[in-house]
Amino acid sequence: MIRSLIVFLLMLGSLTACQKNAPVFQEVYSNNFETNTLDKIQGGKLDIWLGNKVLGRYNNDGFSLQLSGLGEHTEVEVSFDLNIHDGWDGNVMGDATNRIGPDLWNMQIDGLEQMNTTFSNRACVFGYCFQQAYPQNYPYHNDPRLGASNGNLPGFCIPQTPAGGGTALYKIKKRIFHKKSTFVLSCRDVLQDSTVPDKLCEESWSIDNLVIKLINQ
Repeated sequence: MIRSLIVFLLMLGSLTACQKNAPVFQEVYSNNFETNTLDKIQGGKLDIWLGNKVLGRYNNDGFSLQLSGLGEHTEVEVSFDLNIHDGWDGNVMGDATNRIGPDLWNMQIDGLEQMNTTFSNRACVFGYCFQQAYPQNYPYHNDPRLGASNGNLPGFCIPQTPAGGGTALYKIKKRIFHKKSTFVLSCRDVLQDSTVPDKLCEESWSIDNLVIKLINQ
């Protein structure tokens, strides 16, 4: 009986110690854009995709989210849905008269680069792929839509076909060391296609369900 009590107390102490060391999360920003709230976003604009409002669409453009007055913390976590719409060409550059890539997407936090990658919505045909860098940074060579949560969604302008098009949804989550009372998230792209008049309809991106959390560890 005494031995069992000692084991129980040791287990309880161990559990309490683990709970004391567990990280504490505090959500300081959350936006699904359904209420048209863009007051902390520079370059913000809204569109409707699949019946929901999204931040975007962007082509050779982007936005910055700026937060201030943040409480004490040791890390910050950023998460959002990134929608890659229509005819992204990934790493393929084309030539001097028909420049189609690379199609780059970049994320920075407080001016420091966190992601600089490419995406491809093309299909692999006869063993040849318009490869992308994601989930690694550019230059890296992966198959189109690698890492997508859903790679078979409708496009804004270009429907999903055997040759490509449509939309690929990526669940982005980034956690970094951070102690400042201010926070700036910037997302931008460099998209190239010299052959189309309506570039926004050829290649674009949007964001949904943007959440920022502070973490105390």
